[in-house]
Amino acid sequence: LTGWSENILVENNQVSRSQVEHGIYISNSADGAIVRNNVVWGNHDSGIQLNADGSLPGDGVHSNNVIEGNIIYGNGSGGGAAINLDGVQDSLIRNNLLYDNHSTGIVLYVGFAAEPSTNNVVTNNTVVMAEDARWALLMWNGSSGNVIANNILLNRNPNRGSIDVESSSLPAYSANNILQDKFSLNGYSGSFADWQAFSGGQDVLSLVIPQTSVVTELNNLFVDPSAGDFHLRAGSAAIDVGDPFHTAPTDIFGHARPSGAGIDIGAFEAGQFSPTVRFESADWIGYEFIGMAEIAVTRSGDTEQPLAVQVRSIAGITDGTASADDFQGVDGYLVFRPGESRKTFRIFIHDDAAIESREAVRLDLRVVGDPTGLIPTDQVGDPTGLIPTDQVGDPTGVGDPVGVGDPIPWIPTDQATLHLVSDDAWRPGTIEFDSRSISVNEADGVATITVRRTGGSNGEVSVDFATDDWVKPRQATWIKRHTDLLYPTDHDTPATAGEDYTAQAGTLTFADGETEKTITVGLIDDAWFEGGEAFALKLTNATGGAELGSRSSLKVHIDSDDAKQAGEFVWSAASYVVTEGTPTVNVTIERLGGGNVEAAVHLYDTGAGNGWSTASAWAGSDYAYLPWEVVFAAGEMSKTISIPIVDDGSTERDEVFSIQLYSPSNDATIGALATTQVTIQDNDSAIEFAQSNYVVNESTGVMQIKTRRIGSTAGTATVDLNISSGSATAGQDFIKPPSPTVTFADGEFEKLVDIAIVDDVFAEGDESFYLSLSNATGAKLGTYLWG
Repeated sequence: LTGWSENILVENNQVSRSQVEHGIYISNSADGAIVRNNVVWGNHDSGIQLNADGSLPGDGVHSNNVIEGNIIYGNGSGGGAAINLDGVQDSLIRNNLLYDNHSTGIVLYVGFAAEPSTNNVVTNNTVVMAEDARWALLMWNGSSGNVIANNILLNRNPNRGSIDVESSSLPAYSANNILQDKFSLNGYSGSFADWQAFSGGQDVLSLVIPQTSVVTELNNLFVDPSAGDFHLRAGSAAIDVGDPFHTAPTDIFGHARPSGAGIDIGAFEAGQFSPTVRFESADWIGYEFIGMAEIAVTRSGDTEQPLAVQVRSIAGITDGTASADDFQGVDGYLVFRPGESRKTFRIFIHDDAAIESREAVRLDLRVVGDPTGLIPTDQVGDPTGLIPTDQVGDPTGVGDPVGVGDPIPWIPTDQATLHLVSDDAWRPGTIEFDSRSISVNEADGVATITVRRTGGSNGEVSVDFATDDWVKPRQATWIKRHTDLLYPTDHDTPATAGEDYTAQAGTLTFADGETEKTITVGLIDDAWFEGGEAFALKLTNATGGAELGSRSSLKVHIDSDDAKQAGEFVWSAASYVVTEGTPTVNVTIERLGGGNVEAAVHLYDTGAGNGWSTASAWAGSDYAYLPWEVVFAAGEMSKTISIPIVDDGSTERDEVFSIQLYSPSNDATIGALATTQVTIQDNDSAIEFAQSNYVVNESTGVMQIKTRRIGSTAGTATVDLNISSGSATAGQDFIKPPSPTVTFADGEFEKLVDIAIVDDVFAEGDESFYLSLSNATGAKLGTYLWG
């Protein structure tokens, strides 16, 4: 487009595959041009070029232009920039998406124009260069005074970077951009720090990506850059950090800025705008006898913008799938108008006479983007409901007449499968178990289950299988007219995977003509006596056209091969001893001669003191109440009962109680050691006379007085023995012992004190004297303190 046409509007075009020069070319000093919402791709040189040629009539300057909303990719194989601006001044370059271009992204310079490119506003552009590209932004030849704000300027080429600039072309303002840490400054390579020093402190508010991290960060910034989707992904560093004073009011697709807390950097404003386009189902059925299958595509998210998607059918995905002779292939566009969320298209199926199994056709879909008038919105009478690609120039490069090829590979954003079903005598059959239940013994080692294919055996089919918990049928009762009708009761209990059988899961594949398969499940032969147990085996997910029959679930009943051995209960010891201050005493019941089932035994306890050296202990006052029943699980051979002991603080004789085993359950018996005794030794000590009075004949010569220590005999204890005269007089009728103190050594419980009796010659009546105990140490005084 050359000449001096003022205020020219170039809008909503697809411009592609120029073999010699540029895609859109405005020259010769034209002012006020608007280049908007075009898709420009695959051109030999520049995608969009404005060249104010100073050698021709005019002022040699392009002024007051707007370049916005353009998608520019795959250009520049011959060297031209994606947006090449020669002598452009006082213009807006905003909301453009430039990706995978092979030369430079945006160029501000003077070549043939009369003056440099100055005082332009370059804002909210997304520029991602190809691996063989030059720089994302170039400013040369005195092109100064430009505003560079809210742009993403990144480069996949590891040897190039964001900005190539001369000192004569420094911007008036550069901020809130996303850059990488590589620059060209007067032709010398520099870092971001060098750029800031060179520019006088520009881009203080910009984000900088390390040179080695650019490819990784592209995937963090954008939804799917490899497929050309440069919408900002959730959590992108470009969200809400833009400059609100140098921004476009809307984004590349006309969505208002901001959509969140702040302006987003780049051509796209994040938010709810990015639509999701999918096939309505991943699998579709097409029948030969109908001759056609209708496929639906839906979109969610932003449905208020126009959107174009391309769909394509692909035959021969794998061996045995549909060929081009089985259906009429499609390759075209669906256009969603504002407000539309569902579109359909048709694939025509050839009704041949061949006997075939199901055949598969892969369906691919990819989003083209906002059509903005690029693709006709009427379907031009095409019976498939698609707009053929040859009406708009196929961007995929399929059937490319000029040999340029697709500048980006075909990468579908969604896929589905169309299954073609023959109407000929093809019967893949029904798959089910041979029976609804089988019975095995755990000693068999394995359970072998047969799966049959009936009603046809055409083609290869498969079915998944897996063991599962068996659910016991509910027992129900229905009372009517005083008659109880009971559903049959199943007495089996659920078997446990890993203990009774080995869990299995897998796929059975029936070859063409094959009608029988077997599944083997390992059985675990344990030592426990068990009633009937069961697990389930289930078939799911029949493929290849086969169906599941009514017997898709089977019960495997397992019989135990072990005899019941409940065992014999006995005490581990005939007696236990515990000191009263000890918190508990542990008594143990043992099970002898078997134990492969659960069994219980009951306990009976009672006082068992002998009345003279020991007293009876009683539950509740001397020890805690015992459990009434003790239950042994299968395999459990001993149980220890911890009995709390009451420390009452009283001095008393040792106390005894007995515990008897009785009434075992589940055919268990009681052994010989059915009763045990527990002795509670008192932890308190007291000293007293063994009796309250003594009688002796004076001719005896010596009378022995017995003192005793009752309760605990631990440690040393002493007591004073006091003797006082009564009718008998000390020194005349009896002789006091030399020491009044009686000492008990550790463990000693009884002491004898000798008192000499004087055998005088006087005839006299019976005489008496008195004994008493006092001043006990290491023990208390007992009951018999006087004698």
